[in-house]
Amino acid sequence: MPANGFPSGLQNTYTKLKDDAFTKVSEIKEAVDGFVGITEVQTAQINVREAENEFMKTRKKVGEIKKELDFVHNQLAEIRSRLDRTPRHDEKYLALATDEHSILREEKRLKSVYDQVESLERDQFVQLSAAVRDAHERERARAERTKYWSVVGSLGGALLGWY
Repeated sequence: MPANGFPSGLQNTYTKLKDDAFTKVSEIKEAVDGFVGITEVQTAQINVREAENEFMKTRKKVGEIKKELDFVHNQLAEIRSRLDRTPRHDEKYLALATDEHSILREEKRLKSVYDQVESLERDQFVQLSAAVRDAHERERARAERTKYWSVVGSLGGALLGWY
């Protein structure tokens, strides 16, 4: 006899019965959750988490690009300061002007990227807000449904108890 106390034939039957019972209980729980509205609420909460994750990724991107833009602005200020102190006939002046030109082009590119990512961030914030509103609405609907079914159940129980 095995250590758990069941002969091997009964062990297989016991395991199958246990698995079938677990499956049936899971199906009933899913049906009740669907009927009461918990499944809808859980789906809405998942949508909120996904929207929040996307928003936070974009938020991080905006911060990174902002740092790059600040760095470029600092470089530009430094180059312009050096340009102001350099006489126009000095050979360094042309190199500094070329550097300023390339930094200005980089600034323009970063501003364009920044504007695009910032627009995406606004759109994702709107999506996040909509997902949160939807989740709240589904939760309110679930609470109302549960309340009404509780009343119906209580009345039904009282009527059954009365007869």
